[in-house]
Amino acid sequence: MPSESLPTAVLSRRLFVLGTPLFLAACVTDNSGAPSTAALSMYGPVPGEPFEVDAVDVSEIDPIYLRQVVDYPTKYPPGTIVVDIENKFLYFVEKGGKAIRYGVGVGKQGYSYSGWATIKRKEKWPHWTPTANMIARQPERYGPYAAGLPGGETNPLGPPCTAPSSRTASASRCRAAASAC
Repeated sequence: MPSESLPTAVLSRRLFVLGTPLFLAACVTDNSGAPSTAALSMYGPVPGEPFEVDAVDVSEIDPIYLRQVVDYPTKYPPGTIVVDIENKFLYFVEKGGKAIRYGVGVGKQGYSYSGWATIKRKEKWPHWTPTANMIARQPERYGPYAAGLPGGETNPLGPPCTAPSSRTASASRCRAAASAC
């Protein structure tokens, strides 16, 4: 069998300048699993809100669930929110095949839902009122809130931690507020 010679690459100055950072980046690894400084800055306290929004202790959160920009080629237009129930991610679709990915909690009713929904109203610190069915099913739990709750950290809708356009508030406060309902 005749030996075939492989083409040789010529290392030009341009290839060297462009390739060196990529080569060096491959040599630097971070196996700690710790979030980057940029990720941590997104979870700091949020000043200037009507209610105190503390920093999030991200050491208790798997880094895969921290907010991050990811490649997300999709048929959906920018501004669309896509919830991947099985993987517990919410994607806020942006231009150019990108999306902001958020880790989300999915309740048992979320697993039974599929299809489209339209967000008809968005409010920064929403007022919450239990539905008549909620009060009828569990009057001792929801009856005291029949007139509703104003926005704030004790509101079951929680601080504005679920809106893609806002900074993320304390995950524990979001969970605590959600479990209150």
